Amino acid sequence: MSFQRRAECRADRVSPPKVKRERETLPYPYTHSLPCGTWYGYRDATHHYLKSLEKSPTRIVEGWASNGNVNSHGYSLNPRGCAVTLPAPLLVSHGKTNRGAKVPDEQAAVGEIFEARCSERGVYIRAAVWNTRAGDHAWERVRSGEYGAFSGAAMNGKSLVLRGVSGGNGFYDQWRLKEVSLCPEGACPGAVVTRFYEA
Repeated sequence: MSFQRRAECRADRVSPPKVKRERETLPYPYTHSLPCGTWYGYRDATHHYLKSLEKSPTRIVEGWASNGNVNSHGYSLNPRGCAVTLPAPLLVSHGKTNRGAKVPDEQAAVGEIFEARCSERGVYIRAAVWNTRAGDHAWERVRSGEYGAFSGAAMNGKSLVLRGVSGGNGFYDQWRLKEVSLCPEGACPGAVVTRFYEA
């Protein structure tokens, strides 16, 4: 079930329908037997997923969500050690309001990530921006260049495996992607939007 549908169910205060949907999950922890650079997404082809969205045209944004560079928070995430479960939420500024309040992902999402590729270079994602008021607001800022970067968030807990500290920076070899946010400037250098278009 998409994050958009979950938000609608929560707003209506009804129980979401139990729908079995095929999802592709990267094995965790990461094993080197996986073909590096392979696209992971829904088992059906991408165009089938795009056609399944209720409204058209579909607005697509893609780019580098993360890489191995040390970020402004003082740590580095190994892109080859990234685990992804799709669909994943696409947010703006990690779902924080102007007052600093953090909104749950399913309520804050403006779209969803439907494909991801983990390689030595980084984690490259493709996401659909929903046809909602919040999605329209975000899309206009992507088009204007205001939201020209991505910021990937890792889940805390056992999925985050530290493999050393150097120069005060932590280096994590294994981690799980929680969500990716559109933002003016991300914490990780090189995590940028490379392309956006309507399909």
